[in-house]
Amino acid sequence: MKIEKQNTKILGLIAIGVILILSIQAYKLIPFGTPDGLDFNNVYAYSRCDKVLNSKFEGNFYLANGTDCGDAMARPFVYPPLLYYSAKWVSVFDTFESARIAWRIFIILGTLWAISIWLGSLRRFLISLPFTALLFVQYPMLFALERGNNDILVLLLWTVAYYLYKKDHLKTSGFFSSATVLMKIYPLFALSIITGGLILGREFGRLKKYLIGAFIGAVTIFLAFNSLWYSFYLKIKEFAGSRMVLDILNHSVQYITDVKLINMTIFLLLLFLWVLRFRFDQTRSDLVFAGGLAVCTYYSATSFDYNLITAYPLLIILLADLIAKFKTRSFILAIGLTIGLCGNRYWFIWGNDVGYKVRLLIQLVFLMLIAIESFPLFHLKNIVNYQIKRIKLYVTN
Repeated sequence: MKIEKQNTKILGLIAIGVILILSIQAYKLIPFGTPDGLDFNNVYAYSRCDKVLNSKFEGNFYLANGTDCGDAMARPFVYPPLLYYSAKWVSVFDTFESARIAWRIFIILGTLWAISIWLGSLRRFLISLPFTALLFVQYPMLFALERGNNDILVLLLWTVAYYLYKKDHLKTSGFFSSATVLMKIYPLFALSIITGGLILGREFGRLKKYLIGAFIGAVTIFLAFNSLWYSFYLKIKEFAGSRMVLDILNHSVQYITDVKLINMTIFLLLLFLWVLRFRFDQTRSDLVFAGGLAVCTYYSATSFDYNLITAYPLLIILLADLIAKFKTRSFILAIGLTIGLCGNRYWFIWGNDVGYKVRLLIQLVFLMLIAIESFPLFHLKNIVNYQIKRIKLYVTN
């Protein structure tokens, strides 16, 4: 029996590995921009623009446009002030090419460090290394590297918030959680999941400490850049109206149907299921923090697939758990999420946009199932048997 189980485990892990290997080919679908590192070009251009910004706009980079600072596509700067100053260090590089290389190294090393923290031990990190290596050559990561994406900053801050929470430093965890939100706004959904889970779990002592830290973090960061937040609000208000169509590049829930209310309901259900996950299983804060980060990019109308590197911690945790202890249910969840996040994009180019919707639905369904897996109701057989026993006992009495 043990040998059979071991063989099943090996075959299951090989199957996931084969899917990842076959999916490497999807890099050809990356829309390589000009210049190479198009998103990073925006951050770099404004980080090197102090002279113009100070002379014409009193240092307020939201008042400048792309022609003022030399953005390759004449784009304004639309990220929060915290992101601007967090990436300011790239201005030390005299050329865009050298800065772009440094930023890509930063993405790679930062993601590796984050994964090591999420896995919790050197042993788990090392046994998961083959899968980690394969994740680095998948579409989301290669797309992020090609664009010079800045979601790495969100990933790093949220990783710190999770680590501090695990160590029971709740106020400091709350501080970094709010810092993550003020880095790119969308992690507000992740923070809401943690907060909601603590409320439903009646963990009011922990909730109080966590929210105190979050409040201190928010106030500190707002005061640090108090002259810029209103300008940022006006800028992001313009950007928020941006729309796309569902295609191979994005994963926004807003394009699943033509009915906005249905799309919003699907997303809210996804969030609520993860809140309940935390309510029913406080012991796996790693899964809940990782799950919260994984789901929070799905609502934005401009959710490009390079954002999916924020889902890497959840996927690698599932794979590490599977390596440690193979269960059929865990295997189904892991392989389903693997296909959804990293599955070869060529497999989903069919039926106009039907294939794209199928890929997005796979992601959403398995993210929901991973949350539901911890629910008492998930073990329906046990509950049914318990109710049958109660009925029998009532009848006999």
